[in-house]
Amino acid sequence: MNNKLMVVFLSALVMCFFFSSPTWAVDKEKALNFFKEKKCTKCHSMKTEGIVGQKAESGDDDDGAKKPPDLSKLSDETMKEADPKTFLKKFLTQQIKRGNKKHRKKLDDDGDLDTLIDYFMSPKK
Repeated sequence: MNNKLMVVFLSALVMCFFFSSPTWAVDKEKALNFFKEKKCTKCHSMKTEGIVGQKAESGDDDDGAKKPPDLSKLSDETMKEADPKTFLKKFLTQQIKRGNKKHRKKLDDDGDLDTLIDYFMSPKK
């Protein structure tokens, strides 16, 4: 009986370790690399990550251009849409509009986009 109990305990311990592994966490580095590689910084900032949008350096331009939005606090709690992850994916791939505008740049619907969206929706410290 003791051996069976030990096997069950060890099995449970291994499963807890496996399911709490960091591989299940949001890959912040991959998300931020994607953000930079796709040149999202031309229009957006992420101040909490030290990323300043290119248009933010000069502030509001005389030609009416606005400062790039800071996406640092974007999360499922700050978005008004019922399903923020689906909304963001459709918006960033230009399948839908926000207000009356589509996202300026159409992003590919791939795993890296999902990683970025997961990062946006994750709790920030």
